[in-house]
Amino acid sequence: KDPSDRYQGVDAFAEDLEAVAGGLKPPGAKRPLLGGKVFGIKKTLAFAALGGLVVLACLWALICRPPGADVYDSIAVLPLDSLSPRSEQGPYSKGIASELITRLNSIPDFQVLPLYLVADFRAEKKPYRELWRVYRVKSVLDADFLLVGNRIRINPKWIDTRTGRLIWAHPYERDEEELLALHADIAKDIAREIRAKLSPGQQEHLALQRKVVPAAYRAYLEGKQVGFVTTEEETRNMLDLFRRALEIDPEFPSTYWALVVDYYHLVYTLGLMPYEEVVRSAEGLIAKALPLDPDSYEAHTAKGIVLWWKREWKNAEAHFKRAVELNPGDATA
Repeated sequence: KDPSDRYQGVDAFAEDLEAVAGGLKPPGAKRPLLGGKVFGIKKTLAFAALGGLVVLACLWALICRPPGADVYDSIAVLPLDSLSPRSEQGPYSKGIASELITRLNSIPDFQVLPLYLVADFRAEKKPYRELWRVYRVKSVLDADFLLVGNRIRINPKWIDTRTGRLIWAHPYERDEEELLALHADIAKDIAREIRAKLSPGQQEHLALQRKVVPAAYRAYLEGKQVGFVTTEEETRNMLDLFRRALEIDPEFPSTYWALVVDYYHLVYTLGLMPYEEVVRSAEGLIAKALPLDPDSYEAHTAKGIVLWWKREWKNAEAHFKRAVELNPGDATA
């Protein structure tokens, strides 16, 4: 027996004997843990009910809470909805979405759904949960935009596709020539929300804020929307749009890189230009663009393509790897 449970003296023992003789409970007796009542309920029943509530709470958390709740490691970006009828806004609906996807693709361990998979999502009026059901993408960026004078305003809503819960909504507004900076603002806010760990190169790509000439940028976006070309007509149309963009703004490097990729299609997809002519044209484009943007992922992709054409495999591979480091979502590289 535990020494502390023993009588500590003759007086305590005598006191308990007197209590028993008088039909009373001994003062030194200990009350059992589960004995007695709480709020008029036996302790055994009260403890059983409390345990049951704890079990039910745990089951609810496991069953009812969506898997990976509040961990947003994937996103779909819908084409933007235009709030005004101006015709020059046409390329911006899919163009801004495409550029946002390019920015978000530089975030490591963050899945960004390709635009073509959701290009008609808004027109088909599907619920957001359909994106979770079909593609297992946990969030969606749904936005509209308005261009008034030289000012553009974008109103994105970031939404949980599993519950429909609004994660955040915030308006962004800048001059139209600062549209790239507006892209950067949105992408940086999303990266901050998911606590993304970015390399210096990825941070630089995410934060790129070069000014654009609006007419040239619209032509560039329209050329990109032609998509993966399969006919000579599509290819020539894309070339004309990129060339028009360069005529308006020869200082925008992304147009040069887009033309290099377009030349790739002319040779290897359609066989419409001699190999030597394409290499010569592509090298000329790279020579003009490199001083404008020497270490972007697009620059490394373009240089890799030309080196691959020239069968300089190791050098080409190094540039492709660098492009993927800067932008893990660069499908061309």
